[in-house]
Amino acid sequence: MYPAFGIAKPLLRCEHRSLALNIEYRRRLGFAAPKGSQKRPNAQELTLTNERRFPMQVAYRRFALVAGLACASCAVPPQTPPFHPPSLTSMLEARMPPRIRGATVRHLYFGDSDTGYVYQLPLINGIPSQHPSNSLAVVNVQNWGALAVGPDGSVYTGYFLLESHIIKYFVDVYAPGASGHDPPARTIDVTNIGISDLWVDRLGYLYVSGWSENTGGAVDIFAPGASRLDSPVQVVHMPNSNDFTGGIATDSAGDLYVTSAEYHVNQVYVFANPITDPTLVRTFCTHRSAADVAVDDRGDEFVVPSEYKLPPGAIGIPVMPPDANACPMAPLRKIGIRHPVFAIVGVASWQHFLYAVIRKRQEGGTGLYTFDSRLGIQRPLGVFDAKRFGTFGWMIRTGP
Repeated sequence: MYPAFGIAKPLLRCEHRSLALNIEYRRRLGFAAPKGSQKRPNAQELTLTNERRFPMQVAYRRFALVAGLACASCAVPPQTPPFHPPSLTSMLEARMPPRIRGATVRHLYFGDSDTGYVYQLPLINGIPSQHPSNSLAVVNVQNWGALAVGPDGSVYTGYFLLESHIIKYFVDVYAPGASGHDPPARTIDVTNIGISDLWVDRLGYLYVSGWSENTGGAVDIFAPGASRLDSPVQVVHMPNSNDFTGGIATDSAGDLYVTSAEYHVNQVYVFANPITDPTLVRTFCTHRSAADVAVDDRGDEFVVPSEYKLPPGAIGIPVMPPDANACPMAPLRKIGIRHPVFAIVGVASWQHFLYAVIRKRQEGGTGLYTFDSRLGIQRPLGVFDAKRFGTFGWMIRTGP
Protein backbone atom coordinates (compact mmCIF):
# COMPACT_ATOMS: atom_id res chain seq x y z
CA MET A 1 0.00 0.00 0.00
CA TYR A 2 1.35 3.43 -0.94
CA PRO A 3 1.51 6.27 1.54
CA ALA A 4 -1.09 8.99 1.24
CA PHE A 5 1.27 11.37 -0.52
CA GLY A 6 3.03 8.68 -2.63
CA ILE A 7 0.01 7.20 -4.42
CA ALA A 8 -0.24 9.92 -7.07
CA LYS A 9 2.72 8.73 -9.21
CA PRO A 10 1.52 5.19 -10.10
CA LEU A 11 -2.03 6.46 -10.54
CA LEU A 12 -0.80 9.20 -12.86
CA ARG A 13 1.00 6.72 -15.10
CA CYS A 14 -2.09 4.54 -15.19
CA GLU A 15 -4.21 7.56 -16.09
CA HIS A 16 -1.96 8.52 -19.04
CA ARG A 17 -2.02 4.97 -20.42
CA SER A 18 -5.79 4.79 -20.07
CA LEU A 19 -6.20 8.09 -21.91
CA ALA A 20 -4.19 6.91 -24.92
CA LEU A 21 -6.13 3.66 -25.18
CA ASN A 22 -9.42 5.50 -24.92
CA ILE A 23 -8.51 7.77 -27.85
CA GLU A 24 -7.65 4.81 -30.06
CA TYR A 25 -10.79 2.92 -29.01
CA ARG A 26 -13.04 5.90 -29.73
CA ARG A 27 -11.53 6.26 -33.19
CA ARG A 28 -12.20 2.60 -34.01
CA LEU A 29 -15.80 2.79 -32.80
CA GLY A 30 -16.56 5.75 -35.02
CA PHE A 31 -16.52 8.39 -32.36
CA ALA A 32 -13.62 10.09 -34.07
CA ALA A 33 -14.89 12.81 -36.44
CA PRO A 34 -13.94 12.85 -40.09
CA LYS A 35 -10.91 14.90 -41.04
CA GLY A 36 -11.77 18.59 -40.79
CA SER A 37 -14.82 17.93 -38.60
CA GLN A 38 -15.03 19.33 -35.02
CA LYS A 39 -17.56 16.79 -33.74
CA ARG A 40 -16.54 15.13 -30.48
CA PRO A 41 -18.28 12.40 -28.42
CA ASN A 42 -20.18 13.70 -25.43
CA ALA A 43 -19.10 13.00 -21.83
CA GLN A 44 -21.74 10.33 -21.22
CA GLU A 45 -20.63 8.31 -24.24
CA LEU A 46 -17.00 8.46 -23.16
CA THR A 47 -17.83 7.41 -19.62
CA LEU A 48 -19.87 4.37 -20.68
CA THR A 49 -17.20 3.32 -23.16
CA ASN A 50 -14.42 3.59 -20.59
CA GLU A 51 -16.34 1.65 -17.96
CA ARG A 52 -17.01 -1.21 -20.40
CA ARG A 53 -13.50 -1.36 -21.84
CA PHE A 54 -11.27 -0.37 -19.00
CA PRO A 55 -13.11 -0.89 -15.67
CA MET A 56 -9.91 -1.22 -13.58
CA GLN A 57 -8.37 1.97 -14.95
CA VAL A 58 -11.57 3.89 -14.37
CA ALA A 59 -11.71 2.64 -10.79
CA TYR A 60 -8.12 3.78 -10.21
CA ARG A 61 -8.88 7.20 -11.67
CA ARG A 62 -11.88 7.64 -9.39
CA PHE A 63 -9.85 6.51 -6.37
CA ALA A 64 -7.07 8.96 -7.24
CA LEU A 65 -9.61 11.76 -7.54
CA VAL A 66 -11.14 10.96 -4.12
CA ALA A 67 -7.72 10.61 -2.50
CA GLY A 68 -6.63 13.94 -3.95
CA LEU A 69 -9.70 15.72 -2.60
CA ALA A 70 -9.28 14.10 0.81
CA CYS A 71 -5.68 15.18 1.06
CA ALA A 72 -6.21 18.68 -0.26
CA SER A 73 -6.34 20.07 3.30
CA CYS A 74 -3.12 18.30 4.29
CA ALA A 75 -1.16 19.15 1.17
CA VAL A 76 0.84 21.82 3.05
CA PRO A 77 4.08 20.21 4.18
CA PRO A 78 4.40 20.11 7.98
CA GLN A 79 6.75 22.51 9.69
CA THR A 80 9.69 20.47 10.95
CA PRO A 81 11.27 21.92 14.10
CA PRO A 82 15.01 22.36 14.05
CA PHE A 83 16.96 19.40 15.37
CA HIS A 84 18.79 19.90 18.64
CA PRO A 85 20.99 17.06 19.87
CA PRO A 86 20.06 15.91 23.40
CA SER A 87 22.19 17.17 26.24
CA LEU A 88 24.11 14.88 28.54
CA THR A 89 21.79 15.77 31.44
CA SER A 90 18.66 14.80 29.53
CA MET A 91 20.29 11.54 28.43
CA LEU A 92 21.15 10.67 32.02
CA GLU A 93 17.68 11.61 33.26
CA ALA A 94 16.13 9.39 30.60
CA ARG A 95 17.99 6.45 32.10
CA MET A 96 16.81 7.23 35.63
CA PRO A 97 13.49 5.96 37.04
CA PRO A 98 10.65 8.50 36.94
CA ARG A 99 10.52 10.89 39.87
CA ILE A 100 7.43 11.21 41.99
CA ARG A 101 5.68 14.54 41.70
CA GLY A 102 4.31 16.24 44.75
CA ALA A 103 5.72 18.17 47.68
CA THR A 104 9.20 19.64 47.89
CA VAL A 105 10.47 16.73 49.98
CA ARG A 106 13.82 15.61 48.59
CA HIS A 107 15.66 14.04 51.52
CA LEU A 108 15.28 12.06 54.68
CA TYR A 109 17.28 13.43 57.62
CA PHE A 110 18.61 10.75 59.95
CA GLY A 111 19.89 11.85 63.35
CA ASP A 112 22.34 9.49 64.99
CA SER A 113 22.72 10.16 68.71
CA ASP A 114 25.71 7.83 68.94
CA THR A 115 27.98 9.44 66.34
CA GLY A 116 26.50 12.92 66.76
CA TYR A 117 25.78 13.44 63.06
CA VAL A 118 22.70 14.27 61.03
CA TYR A 119 22.86 12.39 57.73
CA GLN A 120 21.00 13.69 54.70
CA LEU A 121 19.74 10.78 52.58
CA PRO A 122 18.43 11.55 49.06
CA LEU A 123 15.03 10.03 48.31
CA ILE A 124 15.02 8.07 45.05
CA ASN A 125 11.43 7.26 44.11
CA GLY A 126 10.60 7.69 47.78
CA ILE A 127 13.28 5.29 49.07
CA PRO A 128 16.32 6.64 50.99
CA SER A 129 19.64 6.22 49.25
CA GLN A 130 22.33 4.13 50.89
CA HIS A 131 24.80 6.97 50.37
CA PRO A 132 24.28 10.24 52.30
CA SER A 133 24.67 13.40 50.26
CA ASN A 134 25.59 15.46 53.34
CA SER A 135 26.48 15.03 57.00
CA LEU A 136 26.34 17.63 59.76
CA ALA A 137 28.16 17.31 63.07
CA VAL A 138 25.94 18.35 66.00
CA VAL A 139 27.79 20.65 68.39
CA ASN A 140 26.14 19.62 71.67
CA VAL A 141 25.93 15.92 70.96
CA GLN A 142 26.27 14.60 74.53
CA ASN A 143 22.78 15.70 75.54
CA TRP A 144 21.18 15.80 72.11
CA GLY A 145 17.71 14.30 71.92
CA ALA A 146 15.46 15.99 69.33
CA LEU A 147 15.58 16.80 65.62
CA ALA A 148 13.50 18.88 63.20
CA VAL A 149 13.90 20.17 59.64
CA GLY A 150 12.47 23.44 58.34
CA PRO A 151 10.82 23.99 54.96
CA ASP A 152 14.01 25.66 53.71
CA GLY A 153 16.28 22.81 54.84
CA SER A 154 17.36 24.34 58.16
CA VAL A 155 18.24 21.71 60.76
CA TYR A 156 17.04 22.10 64.36
CA THR A 157 18.58 20.12 67.22
CA GLY A 158 17.33 20.17 70.82
CA TYR A 159 19.54 19.48 73.81
CA PHE A 160 20.14 20.43 77.45
CA LEU A 161 23.12 21.66 79.43
CA LEU A 162 23.86 21.63 83.14
CA GLU A 163 24.82 25.15 84.23
CA SER A 164 25.37 25.94 87.94
CA HIS A 165 23.42 22.80 88.88
CA ILE A 166 20.49 23.96 86.78
CA ILE A 167 19.34 22.11 83.66
CA LYS A 168 18.77 24.49 80.77
CA TYR A 169 17.30 23.63 77.38
CA PHE A 170 18.31 25.00 73.98
CA VAL A 171 17.60 24.57 70.26
CA ASP A 172 20.42 25.10 67.77
CA VAL A 173 19.42 26.12 64.25
CA TYR A 174 21.80 25.27 61.39
CA ALA A 175 21.53 27.12 58.08
CA PRO A 176 20.36 25.27 54.95
CA GLY A 177 23.26 23.36 53.43
CA ALA A 178 25.35 23.35 56.62
CA SER A 179 27.73 20.41 56.72
CA GLY A 180 30.70 19.07 58.57
CA HIS A 181 31.51 21.13 61.66
CA ASP A 182 29.67 24.28 60.61
CA PRO A 183 28.43 26.17 63.69
CA PRO A 184 24.74 26.86 64.24
CA ALA A 185 23.39 30.07 62.76
CA ARG A 186 21.36 30.88 65.88
CA THR A 187 20.29 29.39 69.20
CA ILE A 188 16.93 29.54 70.98
CA ASP A 189 16.71 29.39 74.78
CA VAL A 190 13.73 27.28 75.84
CA THR A 191 12.94 28.52 79.33
CA ASN A 192 9.32 27.50 79.77
CA ILE A 193 9.55 23.70 79.53
CA GLY A 194 12.00 20.89 78.93
CA ILE A 195 12.43 19.41 75.46
CA SER A 196 10.82 16.13 74.41
CA ASP A 197 10.44 16.66 70.68
CA LEU A 198 10.77 19.30 67.95
CA TRP A 199 8.72 20.07 64.85
CA VAL A 200 8.79 22.83 62.22
CA ASP A 201 5.66 23.44 60.14
CA ARG A 202 5.41 24.62 56.54
CA LEU A 203 5.39 28.27 57.62
CA GLY A 204 8.61 27.95 59.60
CA TYR A 205 7.12 27.98 63.12
CA LEU A 206 9.04 25.90 65.63
CA TYR A 207 7.10 23.61 67.99
CA VAL A 208 8.78 22.38 71.18
CA SER A 209 7.04 19.76 73.32
CA GLY A 210 7.95 19.19 76.94
CA TRP A 211 6.94 19.43 80.58
CA SER A 212 7.71 21.50 83.64
CA GLU A 213 6.36 21.78 87.17
CA ASN A 214 4.95 25.21 86.48
CA THR A 215 3.16 24.57 83.18
CA GLY A 216 2.73 20.81 83.12
CA GLY A 217 2.67 19.25 79.68
CA ALA A 218 2.76 21.91 76.94
CA VAL A 219 3.96 22.81 73.46
CA ASP A 220 5.81 26.11 73.00
CA ILE A 221 5.53 27.67 69.53
CA PHE A 222 8.27 30.06 68.36
CA ALA A 223 8.04 32.43 65.41
CA PRO A 224 10.27 31.93 62.36
CA GLY A 225 13.69 33.45 62.99
CA ALA A 226 13.38 33.38 66.79
CA SER A 227 16.65 33.38 68.71
CA ARG A 228 18.01 33.49 72.24
CA LEU A 229 15.47 34.72 74.78
CA ASP A 230 12.63 35.39 72.34
CA SER A 231 9.38 34.33 73.98
CA PRO A 232 7.10 31.82 72.31
CA VAL A 233 4.21 33.32 70.36
CA GLN A 234 1.88 30.64 71.71
CA VAL A 235 1.77 27.99 74.41
CA VAL A 236 -0.53 24.99 73.88
CA HIS A 237 -1.45 23.34 77.19
CA MET A 238 -2.51 19.73 77.49
CA PRO A 239 -5.93 18.87 78.94
CA ASN A 240 -4.28 17.26 81.97
CA SER A 241 -1.46 19.11 83.65
CA ASN A 242 0.31 15.87 84.49
CA ASP A 243 0.53 14.79 80.84
CA PHE A 244 4.13 14.55 79.70
CA THR A 245 4.09 15.57 76.05
CA GLY A 246 6.02 13.37 73.64
CA GLY A 247 6.12 13.19 69.84
CA ILE A 248 4.50 16.03 67.88
CA ALA A 249 3.57 16.69 64.25
CA THR A 250 1.33 18.89 62.11
CA ASP A 251 -0.79 17.92 59.13
CA SER A 252 -1.49 19.69 55.83
CA ALA A 253 -4.33 21.68 57.45
CA GLY A 254 -2.04 22.96 60.21
CA ASP A 255 -3.59 20.90 63.02
CA LEU A 256 -1.19 19.93 65.81
CA TYR A 257 -0.85 16.31 66.99
CA VAL A 258 0.64 15.66 70.42
CA THR A 259 1.32 12.28 72.01
CA SER A 260 1.53 11.67 75.72
CA ALA A 261 4.92 10.53 76.93
CA GLU A 262 3.42 8.72 79.93
CA TYR A 263 3.96 4.99 79.58
CA HIS A 264 0.42 4.11 80.71
CA VAL A 265 -1.32 6.99 78.90
CA ASN A 266 -2.52 6.22 75.38
CA GLN A 267 -3.99 9.56 74.33
CA VAL A 268 -3.14 11.48 71.18
CA TYR A 269 -4.44 15.06 71.24
CA VAL A 270 -5.32 17.04 68.11
CA PHE A 271 -5.45 20.86 68.28
CA ALA A 272 -6.85 23.12 65.57
CA ASN A 273 -5.43 26.63 65.01
CA PRO A 274 -2.46 26.00 67.32
CA ILE A 275 -0.77 29.34 66.54
CA THR A 276 -3.70 31.75 66.82
CA ASP A 277 -6.32 29.97 68.93
CA PRO A 278 -5.42 26.45 70.12
CA THR A 279 -8.58 24.34 70.36
CA LEU A 280 -8.71 20.67 71.29
CA VAL A 281 -10.87 19.10 68.57
CA ARG A 282 -10.11 15.39 68.89
CA THR A 283 -8.66 12.84 71.27
CA PHE A 284 -8.03 9.25 70.27
CA CYS A 285 -6.21 6.32 71.78
CA THR A 286 -4.57 3.16 70.63
CA HIS A 287 -4.23 0.05 72.76
CA ARG A 288 -0.65 1.03 73.63
CA SER A 289 0.87 4.24 74.88
CA ALA A 290 2.12 6.51 72.08
CA ALA A 291 5.74 7.58 71.72
CA ASP A 292 5.66 9.34 68.34
CA VAL A 293 3.19 10.30 65.63
CA ALA A 294 3.24 11.09 61.92
CA VAL A 295 0.51 12.20 59.50
CA ASP A 296 0.56 11.65 55.74
CA ASP A 297 -0.98 13.73 52.94
CA ARG A 298 -4.24 11.73 53.07
CA GLY A 299 -4.71 12.40 56.78
CA ASP A 300 -3.90 8.88 57.99
CA GLU A 301 -2.24 8.98 61.40
CA PHE A 302 0.65 6.70 62.31
CA VAL A 303 1.27 6.16 66.01
CA VAL A 304 4.47 4.64 67.36
CA PRO A 305 3.71 2.49 70.42
CA SER A 306 5.86 2.87 73.53
CA GLU A 307 6.53 -0.83 73.51
CA TYR A 308 9.63 -2.93 73.94
CA LYS A 309 9.81 -6.65 73.34
CA LEU A 310 12.12 -8.82 75.42
CA PRO A 311 12.80 -11.17 73.82
CA PRO A 312 12.19 -9.43 70.46
CA GLY A 313 8.74 -10.03 69.03
CA ALA A 314 6.17 -8.67 66.62
CA ILE A 315 5.45 -4.93 66.87
CA GLY A 316 3.28 -3.00 64.43
CA ILE A 317 2.60 0.69 63.81
CA PRO A 318 -1.14 1.39 64.17
CA VAL A 319 -2.71 3.39 61.34
CA MET A 320 -5.63 5.48 62.57
CA PRO A 321 -8.29 7.04 60.30
CA PRO A 322 -8.28 10.81 59.66
CA ASP A 323 -11.35 11.32 61.86
CA ALA A 324 -10.20 9.17 64.79
CA ASN A 325 -11.94 10.42 67.93
CA ALA A 326 -12.44 7.61 70.44
CA CYS A 327 -10.61 5.89 73.30
CA PRO A 328 -9.73 3.16 72.76
CA MET A 329 -10.11 2.84 69.02
CA ALA A 330 -9.17 -0.03 66.75
CA PRO A 331 -6.71 0.95 64.01
CA LEU A 332 -7.44 0.54 60.32
CA ARG A 333 -4.41 -1.72 60.04
CA LYS A 334 -0.88 -2.16 61.38
CA ILE A 335 2.31 -1.62 59.44
CA GLY A 336 5.36 -3.65 60.27
CA ILE A 337 7.66 -6.50 59.34
CA ARG A 338 7.31 -10.21 59.94
CA HIS A 339 10.62 -10.52 61.77
CA PRO A 340 10.83 -10.03 65.56
CA VAL A 341 12.07 -6.63 66.70
CA PHE A 342 12.97 -4.98 69.99
CA ALA A 343 11.30 -1.60 69.46
CA ILE A 344 10.10 0.98 66.94
CA VAL A 345 11.49 4.31 68.05
CA GLY A 346 10.62 6.89 65.39
CA VAL A 347 8.54 7.50 62.27
CA ALA A 348 8.23 10.00 59.42
CA SER A 349 5.99 10.05 56.36
CA TRP A 350 5.79 11.48 52.87
CA GLN A 351 3.09 10.77 50.29
CA HIS A 352 2.40 7.02 50.55
CA PHE A 353 5.74 6.20 52.16
CA LEU A 354 6.26 5.55 55.87
CA TYR A 355 9.78 5.61 57.30
CA ALA A 356 10.42 3.85 60.60
CA VAL A 357 13.54 3.45 62.74
CA ILE A 358 13.49 -0.08 64.13
CA ARG A 359 15.83 -1.69 66.61
CA LYS A 360 16.08 -5.42 66.17
CA ARG A 361 17.98 -5.97 69.42
CA GLN A 362 18.25 -4.21 72.75
CA GLU A 363 21.96 -3.56 72.30
CA GLY A 364 21.55 -1.96 68.87
CA GLY A 365 21.08 -3.19 65.33
CA THR A 366 19.23 -0.09 64.17
CA GLY A 367 17.68 -0.06 60.71
CA LEU A 368 15.74 2.53 58.73
CA TYR A 369 12.82 0.80 57.03
CA THR A 370 10.66 2.17 54.19
CA PHE A 371 7.07 0.92 53.99
CA ASP A 372 4.09 1.43 51.71
CA SER A 373 1.69 3.16 54.09
CA ARG A 374 -1.31 1.79 52.17
CA LEU A 375 -0.47 -1.78 53.17
CA GLY A 376 -0.18 -3.68 56.45
CA ILE A 377 2.44 -6.23 57.47
CA GLN A 378 4.73 -6.33 54.47
CA ARG A 379 8.16 -6.77 53.07
CA PRO A 380 9.91 -3.38 53.34
CA LEU A 381 10.45 -1.40 50.16
CA GLY A 382 13.94 -0.53 51.36
CA VAL A 383 16.21 -1.02 54.37
CA PHE A 384 18.99 1.38 55.33
CA ASP A 385 21.52 -0.26 57.64
CA ALA A 386 22.25 2.51 60.11
CA LYS A 387 24.76 0.61 62.21
CA ARG A 388 27.55 1.46 59.79
CA PHE A 389 27.20 5.07 60.98
CA GLY A 390 26.15 4.47 64.56
CA THR A 391 24.37 2.05 66.83
CA PHE A 392 21.52 3.95 68.42
CA GLY A 393 20.43 6.47 65.79
CA TRP A 394 16.69 7.05 65.95
CA MET A 395 15.63 10.59 64.94
CA ILE A 396 14.23 11.05 61.43
CA ARG A 397 12.50 13.86 59.55
CA THR A 398 11.70 14.56 55.91
CA GLY A 399 12.67 17.82 54.24
CA PRO A 400 13.96 19.54 51.10
